[in-house]
Amino acid sequence: MTRRLCEMLLLVLCTFSAAAQVQSISIAAGTPEDVAIQEIGKQADDAKRIPMWEEFVTKFASNPAAVAYGNSQIAQIYLASSDAAKAMAAGEKALAAMPANLDVMMTLTTAAQQAKDSAKIVRYATMGGKAINGIEKTPKPEGYGDADWAANLKEERRRAQQQYQFLDAATYSAIAEEGDAKKRVGLAEQYDATFPDGQYLDQVHQFAISSLLQAKDFATLAKYGEKALAASPDNVSTLALLGYALVEDGDPKNPYIAKAMEYARKAVELGTPNATEANRPVRLSVGLAHEALGYALMKQEKTAASIPEFKSASALLKDDPGSHEVTLFRMGYAYAKLKRAAEARQTLNEVIAMKGPFEEPAKKVLAQMAGGKKE
Repeated sequence: MTRRLCEMLLLVLCTFSAAAQVQSISIAAGTPEDVAIQEIGKQADDAKRIPMWEEFVTKFASNPAAVAYGNSQIAQIYLASSDAAKAMAAGEKALAAMPANLDVMMTLTTAAQQAKDSAKIVRYATMGGKAINGIEKTPKPEGYGDADWAANLKEERRRAQQQYQFLDAATYSAIAEEGDAKKRVGLAEQYDATFPDGQYLDQVHQFAISSLLQAKDFATLAKYGEKALAASPDNVSTLALLGYALVEDGDPKNPYIAKAMEYARKAVELGTPNATEANRPVRLSVGLAHEALGYALMKQEKTAASIPEFKSASALLKDDPGSHEVTLFRMGYAYAKLKRAAEARQTLNEVIAMKGPFEEPAKKVLAQMAGGKKE
């Protein structure tokens, strides 16, 4: 396919796009703009094409379609040469001229990915996602029957599905790679608002819950958890993680402990039939839910009742060293509180042998036991 043909394909205007939320660029054949585009297309050297496109944009500054198209071409050239900053600068100019052009949003998203700028990736990708979501809400113009218009919008939405999936995945990847807990939650909220049917919705919820736990923002965590479960009420991993996270509130009067136990119990109920060796994600989630129940019972001074929960958790979490260590330490501490010394020593020595972050706390509990101090 020739460069000229590729360019002209970008100018094709879908029959119904002009009235829809997604805007397409249209340059009428035979116009001075079209003639200029053909002349630029004769130049094979991208470096020489940039000033030609810049001149094109200046010459036709009163034509938004021409400004958008010229700047989008500049953005793509810079993108191809991995100059993400200049690609985004040109793309922003194209977007200013035509704010709902999906091709420009795709280019900007890709440029932001090159720049590894998670905030901009999510900004551009969610703009595109919202534009696509708006297609089927486009008001019916005069001259169309309800059924015909609905069918046309449905078809246009179908044609945009591949782009929607790209933008969905780009947003998810940006959230996954964002290291700052607070920023990650903000990006997750943007995902929720844009991709309510996204293919990564549950994973995004779990990232946000983990980040809020990391930030120890339990009030926001509880509210966010309710919204996450409203979207996916039976997701075992989300239920288990939310239960685990809410139990971790260090407030002696933890106001979320009842909800945490409710979520954890539901995770156990729904997940246990599928918590097999072959189904590791569900198995680990059910294990985490059991651990949450055990810790909640300990906090309620129901230490004896916590032991069976910790045992169930331990059996399911053995191939997840971090979670297994936490479970064993808490179970060993529970045994110590119950003055079941032999079981406490055995369990806490397992923790010490793991050489993880609970090694020193386990040694401290054993020393207290040896000294006869009350647990």
